[in-house]
Amino acid sequence: MNQRGERNHNARMGTNKAIHICRLLASSQDTYQAIADRAGATYSQVAGIAKRQTWLHISESYEFKTRAVQERRMKC
Repeated sequence: MNQRGERNHNARMGTNKAIHICRLLASSQDTYQAIADRAGATYSQVAGIAKRQTWLHISESYEFKTRAVQERRMKC
């Protein structure tokens, strides 16, 4: 049986946080890291939702803004 969202035993976030991330992805052109910081999530969680690899049953309802340059690594 395919258990989606927070019913999945591997889930690391709840439905409300996934919805919040989808709304941020749809309403801003911030980087994944900036959205992760605002939502209290990780970069990987935000990227997975944005690329529709995770939380698809929620993210398919949103149209995300395109990000030409997602991340720029700072040189130290």
